[in-house]
Parts: sequence; C-alpha cells; structure tokens
Amino acid sequence: ISIIIPAFNQLGYTRQCIASILENTEGEYRLILVDNGSTEAVYDFFRAIPGAVPIRSETNLGFAGGVNLGLRVAEGHVVLLNNDTLVPRGWLTGLCAALESAPDIGVVGPMSNYVSGSQLIPELRFESLDDINAYAEERRADHGGKLRDVARLVGFCMLIRDRVVAEIGPMDEAFGLGNFEDDDYCVRVLRAGYRLCVDEASFVFHYGNRTFH
Repeated sequence: ISIIIPAFNQLGYTRQCIASILENTEGEYRLILVDNGSTEAVYDFFRAIPGAVPIRSETNLGFAGGVNLGLRVAEGHVVLLNNDTLVPRGWLTGLCAALESAPDIGVVGPMSNYVSGSQLIPELRFESLDDINAYAEERRADHGGKLRDVARLVGFCMLIRDRVVAEIGPMDEAFGLGNFEDDDYCVRVLRAGYRLCVDEASFVFHYGNRTFH
C-alpha cells in the first residue's frame, strides 16, 4: 500500500500527521512524501524519515499535481492523505478490509470531524491523539462492517484500489491549486463501473483547510 502525502509548507501539521502514521499504522506500507514547492524545510524533514520516498517539486503544482508525482512511483492500493490529518490506531487495516470486502469497490473513504458532505460527524471535540484513538475504537465497535455507497468521496483521505489507479490514471490538474479534482476523479471511477463507499466504522481526524493554506 502506498500512502501519498503532498505538502506545501505547514511543517508543524505535517510532522503531526507523519508521527500518527508511524505510530498507528499496521502492516506493510510505503510513504510517498511530496514537497510541493515549500519554502519551509519540508523536504529535509521528508528525507529524514526512514524508508520513505521523498519527492520535491520546485514549484507548487497544486493538490492534483502533487498527488500525480506520487502516483508515478506508487505500488499497490493507494491512499491519498492530506498533511493536516491525524490517523488513529487500525485506520489502514480497517479501510483495507472495507475496500477488499467486494471486488467492485473502487474507492473507500472514512468518516471525519472536518469534511464536506455525508462523511461528516458534526460537533466532535478532541484534546489529544489518545482521545482520537479512543473515539475511533468505539466507532469501529459500533459500526463494524457498515459500508455506504455514495456518489462522492472527499480527497482528504481516500483508499483507491490498485486496479482503479491503473485504469483511471492520474488526477486532472486543470483545477489549479485544489478543489474539484477529487470530485472529478470520483465521477471517472463511477463511470468505469466501480463503487465509491464510505466506511462507517473508520474515522480519520482532519484539522481542515491547512493543506491549502
């Protein structure tokens, strides 16, 4: 599984994101970390992470452009993850189980505290990563195995099947710095005959808007 994280500055949030992945991710995975023209020392940080694949663009290519740099070297299923997220224990195991529960599921997304559309759980408040872990475990226990078909998933955290990555190709970079490239990708996935599903049992914390700041 390849986890692609594009980052334009926001080094503090990026450090938190990577730390949560290293602490809470089970199984084999590969971090593909894209410095999207940062003026902060993001690339130096990425290069210091053991086993990661750091990529640097001299200019900010936008979210889609950064993701596409990562897709060029990705293998297996692909996670697109914003750098202002925190992942709880078992997050990737749960999303993978959801994706592989049916062969026609193309993309799976989690629930979150900060996201548009039907993936939102409103009015959640957390004081620490321990609180996030506790909530995620409770949610898994209460909603295990519950998948919901949708017409749209938000690109802050998406797990994409390897076959879909090969068939659909890269994200469309015509949308500029960001917004709507994930909607466009979802439309293309649906047109190719695959399902988009929300895993009701999965939760990923999202600060929100920091990637574009």
